[in-house]
Amino acid sequence: MSSLVSDSFGRSLHAFPLLLFAAIIAAFSGCSSSSSDPPGLNHIASFEGGTLYTTTGEGGSGTFDVLVLNGDWRQMGRQYGYLTRAKLADLYTRSTAYLLSKGVTQQQISDAAENLYQSKMDYAKELITGMAETSGMSLEQQKKTCAAVYLIFLVGCSSMDAWGDYTGGGPLVAGRNWDGGVHLNAFNRFMTVTVYNPAGSSIPVADINYLGFVMFQSAMNKSGIFLDLQNGSLSDPASRSDVPNPNDTLLTFLLNSSTLEQLDIKFLANLPMNGLVMNAADANRGRVYEWATYDLKIRNGNGFIASTNHFIDPSWGLPYPPDGEPGTFSKERLANLLSLAESYKGRIDAVAMQEIFGKTIDQGGPTRTEGHTNYHIVAVPAERTIWLKATEYSGWEKIVLGPLFR
Repeated sequence: MSSLVSDSFGRSLHAFPLLLFAAIIAAFSGCSSSSSDPPGLNHIASFEGGTLYTTTGEGGSGTFDVLVLNGDWRQMGRQYGYLTRAKLADLYTRSTAYLLSKGVTQQQISDAAENLYQSKMDYAKELITGMAETSGMSLEQQKKTCAAVYLIFLVGCSSMDAWGDYTGGGPLVAGRNWDGGVHLNAFNRFMTVTVYNPAGSSIPVADINYLGFVMFQSAMNKSGIFLDLQNGSLSDPASRSDVPNPNDTLLTFLLNSSTLEQLDIKFLANLPMNGLVMNAADANRGRVYEWATYDLKIRNGNGFIASTNHFIDPSWGLPYPPDGEPGTFSKERLANLLSLAESYKGRIDAVAMQEIFGKTIDQGGPTRTEGHTNYHIVAVPAERTIWLKATEYSGWEKIVLGPLFR
């Protein structure tokens, strides 16, 4: 054995007892490599300042990915693409195969994806471009993945917020269902919570959505504003192309609003491409923005407010949608939420809200039968906490967002 090897070996032998002692101390003190991980999450991987976690599965069955991204939008896209590259590729393959099986051509998919990409704001384009740099997919494939859910889903959704007397003095609780059609349940394992911590002065936002689907649906920001989207085309079927993509616009609202009053100003100053119904809540109160392509009405509640897929402010002077399936059961779902709010009055907490949004329409609730409701969210903005459940995939998975915001 050479003297160099001998010296090295000797130093290793001397160091070994110290390393063993340190390991024993760590074991007895409860320290581990995951001791600094956020509560209720398992660390999977990190890349260029971004981190991928998963929920624990304590809700039963499937788990959800939780991405925490940091930096400018291109950097966050790179983190997103690399950390989820295997799932992104799987989603691209599965969604393309589904669309082709329904008679959609490759050219139609490409055209729709490009049109969607071109409609998006610069920050969203930077995010998608960054994904393509590290996901192993081409930019065209990344665009198609972004458009996949947009091409597949149908319309529908329900939302409600409860506070004050309805929660018995407890914190405000928000609930929402997202109804995209039974065919989307095959993609529910791709549901992801993505926390964007942008460089600069923007407010961090957690987006709750399908993987790679850079199209706002539901989100909470660091200031505790929870915002969710319902289709409003039953009351306003018009479409316009002279305004920005509303899904991107809504995310910028959250990136730049710390109060509901600031959110009001942004809604009043902007119009959407299509009619939308938006529920918004902070720690203390909720409201609904009935957001038409030509005007806006803001509805406020007294401890409770709900919405489905039609405008109900009487000043619109609009007819109500038809009963049943032709009106996507919008009237029925809203009536059920109003009734449930009264029957649960004084005791609505996160668990009660989960019960409410778990009831099907025939049980007096808002959930579509036969799997047409794809996922459910319950949120407590004051605690920066959400619960997420996906049909035929998971139970209620709790995600504490507070520690993930920077």
